[in-house]
Amino acid sequence: MTKHMTGTRKEWLAARLELLEAEKELTRRSDELARRRQELPWVRIDKEYRFETDEGSASLADLFRGRSQLLVYHFMFGPDYTAGCPSCSAIADGFNGFVVHLANHDVTLSAVSRAPLAKLQAYKRRMGWTFPWASSFGSDFNFDFNVSFTEEQQREGAVEYNYRRERRDAAGRGERRQPRACRRVRGHDRNRRGHVHAREAGHERVRARGRRRLPHLFHLCARTGRPLGHVPVARPRTQGAQRDGRLVAPPRRVRQALSEVVVVVGATAGLEISRRMASERASQRAFFGVSALLFAASAAVTIVWCASMSAMGEMPMPGGWTMSMAWMRMPGQTWPGAAASFLGMWVVMMVAMMLPSLVPMLWRYRQAVGRTGETRLGRLTALVGVGYFFVWTVFGMAAFPLGVALAAIEMQQPALARAVPIAVGVVVLIAGALQFTAWKARHLACCREAPGRGRTLPADAGTAWRHGLRLGLHCSHCCAGLMAILLVIGVMDLRAMAVVAAAITVERLAPAGERVARAIGAVVVGAGLFLIARAAGLG
Repeated sequence: MTKHMTGTRKEWLAARLELLEAEKELTRRSDELARRRQELPWVRIDKEYRFETDEGSASLADLFRGRSQLLVYHFMFGPDYTAGCPSCSAIADGFNGFVVHLANHDVTLSAVSRAPLAKLQAYKRRMGWTFPWASSFGSDFNFDFNVSFTEEQQREGAVEYNYRRERRDAAGRGERRQPRACRRVRGHDRNRRGHVHAREAGHERVRARGRRRLPHLFHLCARTGRPLGHVPVARPRTQGAQRDGRLVAPPRRVRQALSEVVVVVGATAGLEISRRMASERASQRAFFGVSALLFAASAAVTIVWCASMSAMGEMPMPGGWTMSMAWMRMPGQTWPGAAASFLGMWVVMMVAMMLPSLVPMLWRYRQAVGRTGETRLGRLTALVGVGYFFVWTVFGMAAFPLGVALAAIEMQQPALARAVPIAVGVVVLIAGALQFTAWKARHLACCREAPGRGRTLPADAGTAWRHGLRLGLHCSHCCAGLMAILLVIGVMDLRAMAVVAAAITVERLAPAGERVARAIGAVVVGAGLFLIARAAGLG
């Protein structure tokens, strides 16, 4: 039996309070270290790195996925490994949970390994992981950040480990500590693979220094107005003049000159930052101002159009319901003219209904493209919006001939017309049930986070157009059930449009969007059951 000190409750409490003070001191020290880590300077990354991801080839900027910060976890998985590092795997088991929380704080977490993408994907499926994992196979990324190095580098002593380079003797060879352990590691890795991981090669030296953990995380930051892809590095130690082999402070004139330079540079940088912030605020005001004007104009036109259609009246049908004149041709009007009129009305209505939920996605796209230094933000953002509403225009072009055909059949078949109220209730019921499906949840997540999972997109017209099309496709799939309700209830019913538009906007913008979607589904299912019961004469 394990021997352990025992005591009274009072003694335990005294010891626990003493330990609590030590814990608080550790917390304060940890907070101070975190603050100092955040204050490390940034270094611009000018080298182009390419990675292979589940979405295809990507640059370092693409790994940010449109967010301002990137956490790269160096996962030990070499090209010739059959499985990932057990320690890294144990840590990565928690990534699925907190990668979402990091994303909500504008931080993207991505693992990077040197193994080919096919190996990483197979291992992900085996472990049940879904977090982003990029392959740096064939890239210098791992070597440039000193988490991997070749056997030749180790042999020559040209290895940087834990931000320090091995000291070299007069003969130009690296200083060897614990040569026996080093030889054992080199022989082991020579038989297994051509590249040696830093943690493996320096394990014995790390243990001797009392350091048991290799830093795996690189905190890459990209703030507004700063180049994308910066890495915090240690501040270089200031080197002064030497006297008798000792460092001495620089002369007063040098210190004064340096101070003046720092003041000038600081003032210039502050002025530039102020200008950029003012420009960003002006751009933000212009964007939301134009969006508000467009929404107000489309809403006003929609209201006037609905009022004019209501003035034309509706056609009574067997079964106690009325048919909207939107599916009818006006006297003297051709069918192409009727289709063009419906399509124009449909586009304006879609702008009024979908713009409130689209504006946040357009703004995220604008921010992501703006970080690349692109100046044509207005045109590219407008092109994304045009691509988005083009998808809804195609949807309207398909809905009009279908509605006209159904209206003609209902007018020719009274028995079928009598069944329309029950059919409307069934459509509403099915639309409500769709709100609870995984299909709805998947497309809603894409609408909330933007297709491509927020990746930084190239600033060109083709990419903007395709991005808008993807947004529109995801949105049309997500809103299919709610739009079906609008079509069967009354496409020109202003109250139905307002309710459907509010439901779409709330489930997109609310913090718990999926939960809100299920709540809307419950209400819609209840409404569908009510309509069926009333049509059957039970209500």
